[in-house]
Amino acid sequence: MTKRNSEISKMFARGCLEGYNKHMFIEVNTIFSYGHHFPIAKRWGKIYLMNSDGYSSTSKHHKMLVFGDLTSCGKTIIFLPDCDIQNAYKAKEMNENTIEKFKVKFSRARTRQGYCRIGIQNLMKQNKLIDELIIPHLIAKRI
Repeated sequence: MTKRNSEISKMFARGCLEGYNKHMFIEVNTIFSYGHHFPIAKRWGKIYLMNSDGYSSTSKHHKMLVFGDLTSCGKTIIFLPDCDIQNAYKAKEMNENTIEKFKVKFSRARTRQGYCRIGIQNLMKQNKLIDELIIPHLIAKRI
């Protein structure tokens, strides 16, 4: 019997190293959407790296399933382009730019200030995780 996408996602969040259906599959520490060209998330020690890039509406749905399952399991998630720690500086810069846009929106907003506030808080949390968990690793590798 074929596993549903939600089952593959839950398997990954629980730590399974393999599982597949025709839309999603797990290979060791990575879960993919449709093929090796689009990793959804990777395990990196106790941290999960989620792909911040977009691809298609169905891959976006796969990402939402995985994000929901990882979140419900209390996992630490960092969003990076292509799930690659080498993109940490790029992700941090993109987050800073988006924070500035949210600040401008926040100053003009009448009804969506809560949305802007939460967006700023989430991006600041992501940057703090990048600073504390990924950048020291990148610096240590250069030494």
